[in-house]
Order: sequence, then structure tokens, then C-alpha cells
Amino acid sequence: MTDPKDRSSDLTDLRRRAEEQLQAESIPEEELSPAAAARLIHELRVHRIELEMQNEELRLSQARLEESCSKYADLYDFAPVGYLTLDKLGLVLEANFTAATLLRVERGRLIGRLFPHFLVPKDRTAFRRILSNTLQLPERRGEFHLRDVNGGVRTLLLNLRFPLGAEGRGGQCRLTLTDITELKQARQDLEKSRQELRLLNQTLEQQVKERTSELEQATRELEYFSYTVAHDLKSPLRAIEGFSRMLLVEHIAGLDPEGRRLLQVVVDNTQLMRRHIDDLHNLARLACQEMRKVSLDLTSMAQGVFQRLKALEPARDLRLIVKESPPAWGDSSLLYQVLTNLLENAFKFTRENKNAVIEVGGRSEEKENIYYVKDNGVGFNEDDMHKMFVVFQRLQNGKAYEGAGVGLAIVKRIIDRHGGRVWAEGMVGEGATFYFALPKARE
Repeated sequence: MTDPKDRSSDLTDLRRRAEEQLQAESIPEEELSPAAAARLIHELRVHRIELEMQNEELRLSQARLEESCSKYADLYDFAPVGYLTLDKLGLVLEANFTAATLLRVERGRLIGRLFPHFLVPKDRTAFRRILSNTLQLPERRGEFHLRDVNGGVRTLLLNLRFPLGAEGRGGQCRLTLTDITELKQARQDLEKSRQELRLLNQTLEQQVKERTSELEQATRELEYFSYTVAHDLKSPLRAIEGFSRMLLVEHIAGLDPEGRRLLQVVVDNTQLMRRHIDDLHNLARLACQEMRKVSLDLTSMAQGVFQRLKALEPARDLRLIVKESPPAWGDSSLLYQVLTNLLENAFKFTRENKNAVIEVGGRSEEKENIYYVKDNGVGFNEDDMHKMFVVFQRLQNGKAYEGAGVGLAIVKRIIDRHGGRVWAEGMVGEGATFYFALPKARE
């Protein structure tokens, strides 16, 4: 900013030189005619107005310049990093507000102090070495540590460089300060988290191995148990059923009506128990069966299953409607079992309908294919939906039909193994539709 006294002196000197030039160029008054004098006065007035306009433009330009200087001063003072100007010994010559804040010193008290004194002792020598070698290496940067007023240590990233023409300014240099304490702490926390995550992964991998080993052992035990049930329990059941039938055939004359009825109950229940054992054996075997996925035409597979079941009940008037469906990706034998169980279910619950119709179809969606088996049988109550696919859970309106309630549980188990889902829709007296969705093959 210009001193007002200096400005007043400059104006006085300018007035003196202007009067001297006017005297040198003045025209004797006797040579001026009235017309020439009038023209001269007019020109003087025009020049006066021009000077006033130029003076106004200069005033506006000065105001804009002062505003720009103020903006740049704010940008400099409140920059996100600290700026210092140091001499060759490290003495602070200039500083912005951010630098004073980082160093925890008022800016007025910061000027004239040695910057290395703000660093921890072990970093001062290294900074002075960098400062003395900056003429050979115009730009240097590094991490240094600052002792905080609270006793802590903060990490600063310093960028030290000599500006162009620095030799003419007595070897001054520019220093940029960036507080990276929180960034360093965040990196350390991140690395610590990574180490903990690696340790956790190792622990989880070991736990997975142990659980897998336990699961394999449990699976082998379950398989052994299922075969034990199949062989050891079936034999006495066959004996009970066989001897009961012999009594009914060969010794029926010695039994009264109540005795024959009770003996028939024994035969019926042994048959039911044998079916339960077979179903449990089949359900347990699913967990051990290896899957080999291929592309399958479920439409033709459903037609084959329907013809086989229809041959068992040739007298029934039963019709199959097959709608177009996309190829499925899955295990052939397991999906054949799914269609068999669903169609057997439809056969069973349409038995009372003289115009029974079963419909099979499917559609393709973005990530999966959805297939269905629909019938116009007795249907089911929506309140029973929660036990539809649970082992040995039979629906209220299905107690009059044979079966142990395992077929749909096997369907769900197979679809789950394929990574799909299964559900049903229906109403009492209006039939039922069973859906299953299978993921599409990966390209």
C-alpha cells in the first residue's frame, strides 16, 4: 500500500513540471485573437472532462484491483495447506494463516522464528540438511514430525523448493505444509484391520475345515443309519406283515369279526411303516448323491413320467396338457424324481375328478427358469402353506389320501441342492399349482 505522504509529494512534483512546460510552450497574449482564445478555452474544457473520465476509470480499476488482491489474499491465507517463505537459515519471512494454525502460533509471532525449532529434535538436522542442499536439488519433499502443544506428535508432509530467481532474493525458499496425521493413522488402522481380517479368515478357514470334516462324518453316520433302518427294520416288518396275512388267510375261521379287523389294522400299519422307512431312506440318500448337471428337456421328461403313471391307472380319464418351456440346467435323475413326485401328487389329488387335467409348463426369466405342475384336484387351504414341504406333514384335506408326506419334502430338498426355490398356490376345491425355479446355466 502506497504511503499518503509519498503520494502528495509525487503530485506536487508533477504540478511543478507541468507549469514549467506550460511556460515554455506559452503563446503571448497579444498574438491570440478572440476566436483563437475561444477555441483554446473549449479545448481546455474538453481536456478537463477527459481527465475527469480517465480519473474515474482509474478509480474503478484501483477498486477492482484491491478487491482481487483481497480475494487472492484470502485464498492464500485460508488455503488447505500451510505456506511459508524461509531464508537460507530457515527463518520464517512470510506465513499464511493455515501455516500458523498448523504450528499452533499466532501469525504475528511466527514471523522471524526459525522453522526447524518446531520439529522434533531428531528431524531438525535432516531438515537443515535438505535446506542447505536445495540449491542443488530445487525441490525436496518428505515427512517430518511436529511436537504438539498437548504433548502429542503430528506428522507433516513438507515440500521445499526455491522459486525461479531465488538467488536474487537472498536464497529464499517456499515451504508447503500438509498435516497427514489423520491420514497416517487411517492407513495404520486399515493395515491393522487387514491383518485382523487375514487372521480371521485363517481362523474361519480352519473352522470350515473342522466343520466340513464333522459334516462328512455326520453324513457317513446318517448314511449308515439309513441303511441300517432299511435292512434291519424291514426284515421284522416283513415278518409281522407276513404272519398277519397268514392268520387272515389260513386261520380266518378261528377269528371273530373284531379279531379280523384288528389283524387287518396290524397289516395296514406295517405297510405304512415300511413306506415311512423307504421314504426316510430316499430322503437321506439325497444328501450323498453326487450331482452332474446337464441341459434337460423337462417337457419330454414330464410326458414320459405321465405315461408311466397313467399305465398304472388305465381306467382313469386323465388328460395332460404340455406347454412350451425352456431347457433346464440340472441333474437328470434328481429332476426326474421331482417331476415324478409332483405328477404322482397331481394323480392322487385329482382321483375324485372325472375330468381330471394336469398341465405342465415353464417360462424364462432374467436369472432363472420357472416350471410348474398344475392340476384341477382338491386343492389345499392357504393356512397349511407353512407345512407343505415339511417331512411327514400332511395337509388337512389330504388325510383321506395315501402317502406319508415325504414326496414334497424330497422335491424341496432336490431344488435346494440345485440352488433354486419351490412354492405352491391353490384353493380348496379349485386345484393346486406347484412351482420350482432353477438357476440358468452359466455361460
